[in-house]
Formats: sequence, C-alpha cells, structure tokens
Amino acid sequence: MGARRDRPRVLLYADVDAVGGAEIAMGNLLSALDDAYEVWVAGTDERFVRWLARRGRQVPWAVVGPGPLAHLRMLRRIRPHVVHVNLEVPWAAPTMLACALAQPGLRVVAVEHMAARTVHLGTLLRTRALLLRLDQHVAVSADAAKRVEDFYALGRGSVRVIHNGVPPAPALGRAAARGDGGLVIGAVGRRDRGRGHAWWLEGGRGVPEPSSL
Repeated sequence: MGARRDRPRVLLYADVDAVGGAEIAMGNLLSALDDAYEVWVAGTDERFVRWLARRGRQVPWAVVGPGPLAHLRMLRRIRPHVVHVNLEVPWAAPTMLACALAQPGLRVVAVEHMAARTVHLGTLLRTRALLLRLDQHVAVSADAAKRVEDFYALGRGSVRVIHNGVPPAPALGRAAARGDGGLVIGAVGRRDRGRGHAWWLEGGRGVPEPSSL
C-alpha cells in the first residue's frame, strides 16, 4: 500500500485462533477496501493473522501477546484512527476493547456475528460496560441486533444493522453422479458446541439412506 499520510489508518482485530464465518466475513471486508484507507490487521494468533492479511493487498500485520500492556504497546505503535473489533460472541476481545476505548480520540467499532448471552454476571456486566462505550456497534442481522440490545440492556436502536457482504460464487460444474442415488446432506460452520452440530448429526440418523452426512 502507498504511503499517503492523509488516509485514515484502520486496524482490523479479532481474538480468535480459527477461521469461521465471522472471520470469512472480515476477510471479505478487507478484500473490498481500496487504498483510500491504510489498513492493518492484528490478533492474538499468528496463523489467523497471516490468513487475514492475505485477504488484502500488501496489508501489514501484527500479532499481539496476552494482557493489556501488550495491547497498549501495539496500539501506540500502529496509532490507528479506527479500530474494528470482530466479535464471534458479544463478550469476546475484552482486553482489546478496553485498551482501545482508553485511547483519546480513537474510534472503536465492534461487529457482532452471533447474539449469544452469558449467564455469568461478571462477564455480563463487563460486556455491557464495554459495549455501551463504543463509537459504533454493528450486528450482521436485525435479529442479532435486537437480541444483543435485549441481552445486555443496551437500549433499542443502539446496534446498527449492516449485513455481511458475500462475493459472487464461482460457477460450479455439474456434480459427479452418485452411484447409490442417496440423499447428500452437508453443513459448514465453526466446530463449537454453540453451533449444534452434534444435535444435527444425531438427528440426521433418521434420514433414510443418506449417501454422506
């Protein structure tokens, strides 16, 4: 990327160690940004950060260690104008949010991808305190926005809705013929308990003669 000094410097951050739908959406956003912005990517896992950086055009990246001091050092080194924090659940990335919100003049945006609710009171109160201070709070659907507002008592209309952009899929050739003609069922998603894959697999046992599951 060029060295123009008049461009806003944007830092994209996620505290994850795997790639799921939320991270793919973040990669789609990065690939769509033009050189009107000076973009950095950062996170706590090097493999993920490298993966994300490759979605952009010559995007610099940083891996940050645990704890607030490491996050503060990274913010002071990069000196972003805007921090975009990708949240796989509403209580994710509390260290980054707290450190970014403590920087004078730094704009902080958080994007919700799953409207999950915590039953731990301390986590709920911490999450609410951080989310209330955001400059912009975004969810990827109207339902997710409403649920996050309700779960964390944020107030109706406090979370904006911006749907994920999905690039056009490449043309697919004709699928190979199935010898047994059985039903094929597939699912794509992060491998965690909240996605319910175990329930889905258990229920699939009742499907007559599936060729793959």
